Amino acid sequence: MYPVSCCSGICVKRGENVRLLEQIQKRAENLAWIFFIGLTVAIFGLFMLILADMTLRTTISLSIEGGIEISEYLLVAIGFLGLGYAQLAGGHVSVDIIVLRLSPKSQRIISIFILLALIVFFTTMGHQIGKEAYISWIQKECRSGTTLLIPTWPPKFVAFMGTIMLVLSFLVQLLRIFTDFIKNKDFTGQG
Repeated sequence: MYPVSCCSGICVKRGENVRLLEQIQKRAENLAWIFFIGLTVAIFGLFMLILADMTLRTTISLSIEGGIEISEYLLVAIGFLGLGYAQLAGGHVSVDIIVLRLSPKSQRIISIFILLALIVFFTTMGHQIGKEAYISWIQKECRSGTTLLIPTWPPKFVAFMGTIMLVLSFLVQLLRIFTDFIKNKDFTGQG
């Protein structure tokens, strides 16, 4: 069992904290998986739309009305829904030539700093995208220049959700760092 640690006179069972952090991580990973399924559906939908449009154009010289707009919306879903899942899976490119030469403690400190900076940046980005999606929804904004009236808020909302999932993924990575710290050390740093 996990020992009891004391910090500033407050005693905490480390096992309870670790279990709570692991539950939060698991739920975030499940949510990222749901977003990944949405990404997969968007890829399949885009594939089927392009296939149907090409088939109709070559066989009967007819195009799917609004097909280009729908494919653009699906591309937004493809671009944003996979961000959080790719981050949790380690699928994003990283350059760590210098960081690998540092001590594990320095690597943790740099990771925490970078994750906090990313959280601030993408939270700000997500806030702006969410605000734009809300304004588009309230104003019932539609795309101009098309034969169909397609609202502009759905892809903005998908981009907002994908960005928030990315921020949640960064938070999960921070939780992993803290969970490892709690498992391996007590709160006084002597363990």
